[in-house]
Amino acid sequence: MPVGLASNATIAVLGLGAMGSRIAKRLSHTGHKVIGWNRTSGEPWAEFPVETSIPGTVESADLIVLSVTDAIAVEEITAQFPTKRLEQSVVVMDMSTIGPESAKTIAASIEKPYQYVDSPVLGTTTEADKGALKILLGGTSLDAAIVRSILGDHLGEIHHVGEVGSGAAAKLIANFSLLAAVIAFGEAYAMGTALGLPSSILQDAISASPLGSQVDRRLPALLDGRFEKRFSLELALKDANLIAEQPQLLGADLHITRGIREWLTYAADSGKGQLDYTAVLATIFDTLVQSE
Repeated sequence: MPVGLASNATIAVLGLGAMGSRIAKRLSHTGHKVIGWNRTSGEPWAEFPVETSIPGTVESADLIVLSVTDAIAVEEITAQFPTKRLEQSVVVMDMSTIGPESAKTIAASIEKPYQYVDSPVLGTTTEADKGALKILLGGTSLDAAIVRSILGDHLGEIHHVGEVGSGAAAKLIANFSLLAAVIAFGEAYAMGTALGLPSSILQDAISASPLGSQVDRRLPALLDGRFEKRFSLELALKDANLIAEQPQLLGADLHITRGIREWLTYAADSGKGQLDYTAVLATIFDTLVQSE
């Protein structure tokens, strides 16, 4: 599809989980033809057809979107793409959260006309529903232009952050920062409670700190114990492990990363894996306060 044609594209969305299904639904309302595929059978989608095979899903696609769990799933899917002889590239937009080295390996393994770009997103199901995602695209300038020409701003802002692997690296850093802030808030609130500070004083103290933004965002869920699922704790733990497993970081003594992984592992082992990742706050609070 020539750069500049922003409507009437055929978009294949592979992976119809919490994020992929929302992305597919949103794109189906923009004038594009959307074709979906999912590894496991599920509910039928009124907004778009769902194919049963990967080759059938991507055969006529102008743009391919992947939204799956990990690099292994991405590799298994892309290995099944049918051979095609086209002059125009078909961009494979991988919105999964994987490591930068995996992104580079997958990009090198894909044959023309498919052109891989790593495009993880900042945001959860709420932002996906609103079309308010931030897409961190790693690839060439031409690839970024093709993606923008087809998607426009229907899913959110597209940020071209560099070559292949750059999007994946930026996503890992963003996730690390988010998890560090949430867990630091959890420890701060639990420690203050254990030290006997009244809730109002404790909230004021944290609000005046660099963690201030976390008070309004996290405290209501912690107090009422209701963690609305937008991003599972199990997936957050996967991402925390992924950060520490990057080849460039092996052997580094990442103290905060280690603490994040330990708290998330403890929460998952206590049965919170399928809850929202912020359920780790309940684990932190119960552990620190009840230990006093």
